[in-house]
Amino acid sequence: MRGQAALLQASPRAAVAALEPACEGYARHCLPTVFCDPRISLAVALLALRDKRAAWRAFQPVFDTAATEGWYGPLLLDSRRHVVGLLDGLAPVIDVPEAVARVRATLDRWSLQAAAASPRVDGPLSRLTEREAEVLAAVAEGAGNKHIARALDLSLHTVKRHIANILDKLDCASRGQAAELYRRAAR
Repeated sequence: MRGQAALLQASPRAAVAALEPACEGYARHCLPTVFCDPRISLAVALLALRDKRAAWRAFQPVFDTAATEGWYGPLLLDSRRHVVGLLDGLAPVIDVPEAVARVRATLDRWSLQAAAASPRVDGPLSRLTEREAEVLAAVAEGAGNKHIARALDLSLHTVKRHIANILDKLDCASRGQAAELYRRAAR
């Protein structure tokens, strides 16, 4: 958390100091994929400090897993801005440019699919932001929080926050009630 907070406050040195031990713990305990991979955040902080080699050392295991094994989970759970920034900023030090293109194309394809699947809803749902309407559309289709996070390139925490905001704005007691309201309004 301290590392993420330092990144948000544009303090990359403080982020590195907090994220390096987090990466060691992450490697030892292999946390489930509902958590963002701290190696991505560490790479972002190191890149902000203009240390491309160290940033690549932090990011390479995550990138290699996506490029060789097709496991995109950590890249999808993290901020799209961070991942794209790393792919752009580290392109000169990555020895396999076709892998960068392949990873980027896969991430772009998933982002375009998610954007196309969520039209803006009017009527009683007009109080929702565009992103909240996208999240609610996915909820109405039966998607779980992890799926929504992946499809819309959001963190799991952000999806939960959007759902809480949706329930509050629509004065609904449950996501099922909000989904039903969405389905009735979309008819």
